[in-house]
Amino acid sequence: MINVEITDNAIAKAAKYQVKKKFDKQIEFLRQNPRHNSLNFKPLESVPGVWRFRVNKHYWGLVVKTDINFLRVYDVIKHP
Repeated sequence: MINVEITDNAIAKAAKYQVKKKFDKQIEFLRQNPRHNSLNFKPLESVPGVWRFRVNKHYWGLVVKTDINFLRVYDVIKHP
């Protein structure tokens, strides 16, 4: 199981975009298995050290891998 820290910013953004319920579900998948198909978890090519996961088809969660078993979710953004 992966340790996942969620910042206040990420929680606020998920609420602002009205995807909090889906965000929480995806966080559980992230904790249990970051390779879960619905996450589409992969590094951002444009920003080294930052990874993204799918919240839904319109939003991504942004993550920093601080250790092999520790992730920090710091933002939710609109899918470009």
